[in-house]
Amino acid sequence: SDLNWRLKPDGMFAYQELKKPYLYRPSQALIVEDSVKNLVGAKSMGMTTVLIDRGLSEQSQQHALELGHVDYVFDSPQKFLDHFLKSIHQKDQAEEAHPGRKVAR
Repeated sequence: SDLNWRLKPDGMFAYQELKKPYLYRPSQALIVEDSVKNLVGAKSMGMTTVLIDRGLSEQSQQHALELGHVDYVFDSPQKFLDHFLKSIHQKDQAEEAHPGRKVAR
């Protein structure tokens, strides 16, 4: 059952440990996973979460989105990368079109 989920390796410990040496802000971090349960801790810390769907039912995907554990769902790593690169390209074009205006990254 979903109540027995256990994050890898153990709760948010790994995410907390990453903060120490790298001094990252969770709000500026992105985590990509193929398991919803492994996104729960990252999302609770404020990270952007991406689920690479490996055969989840439409209902399971929707449930994960509704719970707020998942920000984006893609059905393959390639589609995620295509989306990510397209987004960067669009921001670069916006910066070129409006020099001196800062575009959020």
